[in-house]
Amino acid sequence: YQTDTGVLNGWKIEFLVGGQETNTPETTSFVNEDPLGIPDNSFVGVSSTVNVTRTGAIKKLALHLDIAHTYIGDLEISLEKNGISKVVHNREGGSDDDIKRTFSLEEFNGSEAEGEWQLVVKDLSRRDVGTINSWSLDIAF
Repeated sequence: YQTDTGVLNGWKIEFLVGGQETNTPETTSFVNEDPLGIPDNSFVGVSSTVNVTRTGAIKKLALHLDIAHTYIGDLEISLEKNGISKVVHNREGGSDDDIKRTFSLEEFNGSEAEGEWQLVVKDLSRRDVGTINSWSLDIAF
């Protein structure tokens, strides 16, 4: 009998855990739903806290904002933790109303998730006012 020959170029095994691939990071949400007024024409602004109670290095971080404001071009918004600060909105949007948006923040990847996270919102002009309705962090570990 004649036989055919060939070469095995590679192979792999993928394990599923709980219906998901093992390389899919686990994501946990941390939320602040306490409305907080944003002081008008204030260079200090207002700070809102989310306390992350889970330890571990961040693989991926998403910031979700729900902010009501009648002139978003007045606003500077940043997320801060342990000396790392990332401005996510810097007076863009002119006279548009409200910020309901998600930001992906790679600056925090690899850092420890546990601790107090601060959302700092500054209204840097007069007349228009607003409220932080809620905000949250989705952290992939």
